[in-house]
Amino acid sequence: GEGTQAAPYKISNVKELFALKEWMDLLGKGTDNLHFQLQQSIDMNNSWICLEAVFNGVFDGNGKTISNLKYDSGSNAYIFRYLSNNSTIKNLTISGSITNVSSNTGGIAQMNSGTIIGCTNLVDIQGQCIAGGIVDTNFGNVIACVNKGNLIISDYTVGGIVAQQGGGRVIGCYNSGTIERAGADNTNDNVGGVISDLYGNSSVIACYNTGEL
Repeated sequence: GEGTQAAPYKISNVKELFALKEWMDLLGKGTDNLHFQLQQSIDMNNSWICLEAVFNGVFDGNGKTISNLKYDSGSNAYIFRYLSNNSTIKNLTISGSITNVSSNTGGIAQMNSGTIIGCTNLVDIQGQCIAGGIVDTNFGNVIACVNKGNLIISDYTVGGIVAQQGGGRVIGCYNSGTIERAGADNTNDNVGGVISDLYGNSSVIACYNTGEL
């Protein structure tokens, strides 16, 4: 590929997925206006990948799944750490497990200022953290996304789609995963089927929850 919309960079296996991480995190090269597309589903074989640098491009899951993700201890877990207002993540499904995580966690992203559309999280999340099935903190758009993962959190805020949102929009999303605060002492922390903590000029449109809270 050439990184354009017509000819995106093609990702077909774990090695090529980690090449994107090397490009962003180790070499410090930007992703401005670059397009990436999964060519087939990828089995992570009980490993995890975190893209730490700001992502400014388009990542098209192409209806494929990144499966057997496993994160078994640490401070944060996500695929993308920061999505800029120029970024789009679309048509991606992830599956696996996150356990013993101690800080901000989102299945797809930790912080979103761009657009996440048509994505599904099947990852079960367990830990002492702020957690959202799709994204932890949302300032952008989350559209037509689904969480089916179970979120079992001992402290802080937890939401099926988004944990906390300020000024963003969640449209046409639903959660069917179990959302549980296990053993928490602080009753001021919040639990939400779609969004837990909503503030600022935010919108939630045509969303629903069927998961047990």
